Amino acid sequence: MELNPEKWIVNYGPYLNNYAATKIKDPLLVQDLVQETFLAALKSRKLFKGSASERTWLTSILRNKIIDYYRTTNTQKGKAIRASISHTEYLSKYHKEATADTIENNSTNRYLYFTELEEILEEGIKILGKKEADAFHLKIIGHDTEYICEELKISRVNCWVILCRARQKLRSYLNNEWQMVS
Repeated sequence: MELNPEKWIVNYGPYLNNYAATKIKDPLLVQDLVQETFLAALKSRKLFKGSASERTWLTSILRNKIIDYYRTTNTQKGKAIRASISHTEYLSKYHKEATADTIENNSTNRYLYFTELEEILEEGIKILGKKEADAFHLKIIGHDTEYICEELKISRVNCWVILCRARQKLRSYLNNEWQMVS
């Protein structure tokens, strides 16, 4: 697959801006990060292997720019955002392609992300009820809804409600403890 940097702004600019806007509320910062993404992609275009689409590759670069931004602005907040971005995106119907062939597929990075997520969520999980904590833990480690339902002896609808409540409580916990933007 051949890169076409001349068309990146037209073809991927709006998508990347929307993607970044879901993670960062400041529109000027969003624009800066997207521009930095294009510059970084130009500088590293020789490293592009073609195993992912241009959009996926650019989204991966942008995700790392967002992570770096949060890491540099506030260490505790950066850890929470980085873990949140890398582990909740698979749930997002809008970003399925963005997660297909990204850096998180590297086993070392996956281990580091999960380790950080465990550290950050350890305290937050204490606020969950037993079923919420059990369901959330099973979901995080990759089990599907059917497995969770069988393991916890609950219905699919109940599982979805439990997971939704667990996510809401944890999001609130992270917002309160690390003043994260939602």
